[in-house]
Amino acid sequence: VKRGEVVLVWAGEGGTGRSVGQRAKKSGDSLVIGNCGGQEKANLAKEVGKCDIVIDYKDAAIGNNWPEEVRKICPEGVNVVYLSLIHISEPTRLLSISYAVFCLKKKNIITNIPQDIIERYVDKRP
Repeated sequence: VKRGEVVLVWAGEGGTGRSVGQRAKKSGDSLVIGNCGGQEKANLAKEVGKCDIVIDYKDAAIGNNWPEEVRKICPEGVNVVYLSLIHISEPTRLLSISYAVFCLKKKNIITNIPQDIIERYVDKRP
């Protein structure tokens, strides 16, 4: 992460998500956006994960439209997405990848998902 970049951290409250948020903040003037489900997790992402903004997808007003919320904050898209999807089902994993790609400015995605799966979604970005 370079100084001034915008980083989207999936599960900003989790152990790895918190570490990614902290490192991104140490890189300089980066804006760190975290996503999570629930107010308690949102507080963790902000306080421990150093996320500047947290989008709670369990908030009824946001729900599955949280990628749109990211685009409102950063209309050009984010520079980097950290995406950790080890413990979720395949359909949810693929949906999450498509959401992540929608939020991206370029193809800078850090994940444990094989690159060929990500590439299928990159070309379908709006």
